[in-house]
Amino acid sequence: MIPVGVLSDETATISGGAYLAGYDWSQVIQHAGYYGTGFTALMAPLFMATDDPVIIYRGIGMVCAVLQGASSLIAYRIFTKYFSIEKILFVAVAAVASSYLVTDCSIIIFNEHPLMLCSWIIAWILLYLQKNLDNKKKKIRATLLLILVLGYSLTLHTRAIAFWLAVGIAVVFYAWLYHRCLISIPAAVISGGVFAAAGTWYVQYIQGKLWIADSASSMRNAEIHLSGGPLQLLDPQNWQAWANIVIGQIHTAGVFTGGIFILFFVIFTHLLWKALWRRKELQGQDLSAVERGTFPVIVFCMAGIAMTMLGQSFSWLPGSREVIAAGFENDLYATKAYGYLRYFGPFCGPLFCICCVWMYKRREQILKYFRPALAALMVCEAYWMICIVPYIYHCGQIGVFNFYFPFSLWTLDKETRLLALLPASVILFLSFILCWVMVKKKQQWASVLFVCGIFVEVYFFIGIAWDREFMKDNWEIADESYGLIKSLEEKIDIPDTIYVQDARDWMTDQFTYYEYQFLLNRYTIIPEVPEDTVEEAVFFTNMVYTDNDYYEWTSKGYAYLVLDEDELLLVKGEKLQSEFREAGVALKE
Repeated sequence: MIPVGVLSDETATISGGAYLAGYDWSQVIQHAGYYGTGFTALMAPLFMATDDPVIIYRGIGMVCAVLQGASSLIAYRIFTKYFSIEKILFVAVAAVASSYLVTDCSIIIFNEHPLMLCSWIIAWILLYLQKNLDNKKKKIRATLLLILVLGYSLTLHTRAIAFWLAVGIAVVFYAWLYHRCLISIPAAVISGGVFAAAGTWYVQYIQGKLWIADSASSMRNAEIHLSGGPLQLLDPQNWQAWANIVIGQIHTAGVFTGGIFILFFVIFTHLLWKALWRRKELQGQDLSAVERGTFPVIVFCMAGIAMTMLGQSFSWLPGSREVIAAGFENDLYATKAYGYLRYFGPFCGPLFCICCVWMYKRREQILKYFRPALAALMVCEAYWMICIVPYIYHCGQIGVFNFYFPFSLWTLDKETRLLALLPASVILFLSFILCWVMVKKKQQWASVLFVCGIFVEVYFFIGIAWDREFMKDNWEIADESYGLIKSLEEKIDIPDTIYVQDARDWMTDQFTYYEYQFLLNRYTIIPEVPEDTVEEAVFFTNMVYTDNDYYEWTSKGYAYLVLDEDELLLVKGEKLQSEFREAGVALKE
């Protein structure tokens, strides 16, 4: 585990800890999209304790692993305390499976890890509130804790607004169906205003300090842009582009969960439809404690998934339309939208936990839905193969394949082919049929165990075959430069500011200067070529030439040293050059 896997995203996410530790990364971070720092700001003591980037990176990664593991403890509590599931084998397997239903491995430093834990805590609180509707004091305390978690989530990512909306929808839905209010309205209103204001203030403050943003400026990821929203669907040319995103993500979620997502998507959609349009019929039924107890979490998770999926479908719609217009030979970035689960990933773990409760407690009711769910799965699979796969099976945008390649053991060094996608579809059907058979035989634990195996295999395959490879590749773009600077720190007075140029014709935001900033975390990295007026400079670039091609630099007063095929050191200023040579650096002129 060496830093970093995703250059721009991770460095921007981690920057909060560096800032609170007193280091200035703003010259680099202002070029990145906005990623909340409410989690990594808590890691500032790591930056204060050491400047070793490997120790810092692994330390934060360990915390991410703890956050993911904590979800299994919450799941265990939900199974045993709230739904009295006593079969320890089922509880153990389901709790472990719930903790592995994540879209990102803990070795990658993303905000998905704390967002996921926030989602679990919110689901837990909703269950607690439902159980203590008649206890005013407990209701107020739980409401305050709920709003605190929601307020904190605002510091993690712009998408956290979905938590607020999903909780609001769950409260309204519950009141509509049961004529009871889940939360303490006075406590929610007062504390909601305070915590929302505090979270918003922190976000604006950190954006101003690291992204050098003000109220008049804009940055990527800082706002949710729907590009015209649902009105885009008035244009028939957008219909397939929109359907590709929505059905593609549903299919991908089905593949990742062995078909369970599609089964319970059918069950819970039917339940919510009856709650919304046939309330009296539903109220007249003898609803068990399972339906009533799980209802707030079902609404919260389904609303969160629906909002993020639909929001993404509208924001990515222009790109999806370009994919279709470009034809089958396209290699466009927007194909990623057809299988991108990261945005609604935080809602999946708690929802899967509730699915397990239903599998154990409502077996007879679930069996009635397998046939319509199988029909839905077949329609989804047919659309995937006919309308989506022809546009993606050959392309190099691997983001769409995250949850398909693990089933074919397809690694990054292989070109994408149809064979890389087909095993996932086969396993999807086999897993769905296995689940059906096991539920019929009252062996639900076996079905959950099989799905748990899928989660674990996908988790470790992506972490080992993908994330670690990205880390190794990114480490190599600056490892010699980092080693040189660290070897010189005790010998000479290196300027606090170091210049870095990424000279590649690069279409993404994954530039080398993000790696330099994290490795050399106590320096200020300037991601540009020094101005001619700069008298002294330490400058790294990946524009490496032959020895006969350095006149451009030497004529400006630079001395140079080729570190490797991707790293060139340039030093300007006679005094600084002399110090480098005295320290054993063989600079050339």
